[in-house]
Amino acid sequence: MVLKWADQANESFIYNTVDPCDLISGEISGFLNSLFGYISVGGIVLVVILSMIDLVKVIVGHDDDGLKNFFNNLKSRIIVVIILLLLPVILTFIIEIINKVAPILGYNSDNPLCKL
Repeated sequence: MVLKWADQANESFIYNTVDPCDLISGEISGFLNSLFGYISVGGIVLVVILSMIDLVKVIVGHDDDGLKNFFNNLKSRIIVVIILLLLPVILTFIIEIINKVAPILGYNSDNPLCKL
């Protein structure tokens, strides 16, 4: 969030809300989410490329079991990509649970705002 102050209208100050009670900071969780986002996109591209290569091998090879193996490989690749797409959601959920439980367990117990 960018806040513009009245006495300094030409300058912008960046205001980051940081919770001192968080065990895992917002920067780390944001980095992990973007990293898994890139991995997910790479996984989708890899599934498409590897499936095209397998399909070309099946078409050129004239193998009876080739088509069956192609669909089995495609099914397993799609399952892995679905898991990759769900990882950022699961990771965000786990980080939120850790940050909610940390004050209860006594993390940063000298800060009176972190005590419930």
